[in-house]
Amino acid sequence: SAQVKPREEAALSGDYDSLTRRESLAVQLAERIGKDPHSVNSGFWNTLKEEFTDEELVEMTFAVPYLIGRSEERRVGKECRSR
Repeated sequence: SAQVKPREEAALSGDYDSLTRRESLAVQLAERIGKDPHSVNSGFWNTLKEEFTDEELVEMTFAVPYLIGRSEERRVGKECRSR
C-alpha cells in the first residue's frame, strides 16, 4: 500500500510550516478553489504572482478543478457500482 510521505502529511494536515513558500501557496490555492473559489481574491492572487509565473498559475488553476472533478467522478462511480 502507498504510504503518505511527511511533506504530503504536512500539506494534508495544514501544517504549512513544513513546506516551502511555493508549496504552501500551491496547497492553499487548491484548498481555496476546492472549498470556496471566491476566496481566491485579488490579494491572494497578487501573493501567488510573487512566487509563480503566469504559466504556472494557469497550470494550477486548470489542474486543481480537473483533479477535484476526477476524484468526484471516481467516488460517484464507486457508489453506483456498490448498489
